[in-house]
Amino acid sequence: MSKTKLETVARAHRVLGLLAVDENPTADMIAFAGEALEGVIEELAYVQGIGVSFDADTVPDEIFLAVGDLLAAEIAAHYGVAGPVRSRAIGRIRASLVTDNR
Repeated sequence: MSKTKLETVARAHRVLGLLAVDENPTADMIAFAGEALEGVIEELAYVQGIGVSFDADTVPDEIFLAVGDLLAAEIAAHYGVAGPVRSRAIGRIRASLVTDNR
């Protein structure tokens, strides 16, 4: 199974304390964070060099929490709150997706 863009956007806003567990993101939250999510996935592929075989609507379950944290770090400044550490989220994603062939 995989997680949708809506689930990932909701996760990021919950990490930042902007949504309760029983709340859904607003249309503005979805639009802003959805665009940011597409950007962080592209960053993983092209800047970080991580082989990405998913898109914003098919985030694998095994990295869902880390991608949500990375998205939260990306959008935190927009809301004027502190977010998770980007490098930790990227490290967790890298540990799950990159094979160590040493």
